[in-house]
Amino acid sequence: MTRIQIKSLRIFAGATCGLWALSLPVVGQEEPGDQILSFGISQKFEANDNIRLDPKSVGTTYSSDTKLSFGFNNQTRAQILDFTMDGVLRLVDDPVIGTDHGFRDPNLALFYSRDSANSRLTFNVDYERPDLAFLDPLTQENINDQDLYSGGGTREEYNVGVRLETGLHAPLGFTFDLRSNERHYSDTTDPLLFANRTNTAAMATLFRLSAVTQARLDLSHEDYTGKNATRTNRTTDSFTLGLDHEFSAISTLSANIGHSEVIETFETLPGVENVTRGPVGSVELTRLMPNGSASAALDTTLSSVGRQTTLEFGRFIELPAGSLAFSFGATQGAGFSVLPVGSIDYTADLPTGSLNA
Repeated sequence: MTRIQIKSLRIFAGATCGLWALSLPVVGQEEPGDQILSFGISQKFEANDNIRLDPKSVGTTYSSDTKLSFGFNNQTRAQILDFTMDGVLRLVDDPVIGTDHGFRDPNLALFYSRDSANSRLTFNVDYERPDLAFLDPLTQENINDQDLYSGGGTREEYNVGVRLETGLHAPLGFTFDLRSNERHYSDTTDPLLFANRTNTAAMATLFRLSAVTQARLDLSHEDYTGKNATRTNRTTDSFTLGLDHEFSAISTLSANIGHSEVIETFETLPGVENVTRGPVGSVELTRLMPNGSASAALDTTLSSVGRQTTLEFGRFIELPAGSLAFSFGATQGAGFSVLPVGSIDYTADLPTGSLNA
């Protein structure tokens, strides 16, 4: 597997080879109810000319990563239990720390789901401790300000969530969601990297109006605590009313409108309070194409720094041996004028691996 990525401020070249994975049923064949064990190993070599994103590079860092993984899965008609763990045996030659080696980037994930006649209960726990100098934030599903850091160090992160859905096959359904996320940092120098915790409680009511139309009422409350210099505490309350409608087998419209309020206080600044409130909403039109899909989306959101509105168009194309996805648009926020936004992702399937840019 060969991978090439080009980003501002950080340019690296790497190669991954010797990918190997094995899945074995513990008992019998791979039928519902069987227990499946999986094992994997892959090798990556990388050279990075400025791994810490310093204003002036101190030299090139060379590394060798041997990734080991293990998984356990047990699935029946009523429940799913899935457990995965992985980590990296890393050897590094760095101009600052010299030669180093050890077991790095441990990651554990547990997921459980149980279905009954008209409800579903899910539970998940995740733990990871990545080496930040070797972590590419653009490969993560969701990023925030703390993912745009410089320097090294480690991050320890916990995620716990429980979700209950009722009325899965009824005209009226409910969803209850509780989630907690906590981050801790060590050996870091970037002031963006401070310990924080976010707890979220959400409830949704789903109205299935017809086979092609459904409405949602969402309520959520979020508490954030940050151990930064000002000891920031932030609460966010919002409610939205949404509508999903299928115009045809290939065209879908999703729209949401509601209200949000953000209250921010600081333990080191008694009496200081920032309050942001106002309407929020989004609308997205998706259309299936012969070789993929096309979309157009407009959304306006509120945060502690004010309002941000984004208009974006996207296209996904399935290729004979891979895929191409791109988007373009514009965004405007409380602290900046209109700026262009966009992305492009190309994947090619090769006889012995893949190429991603």
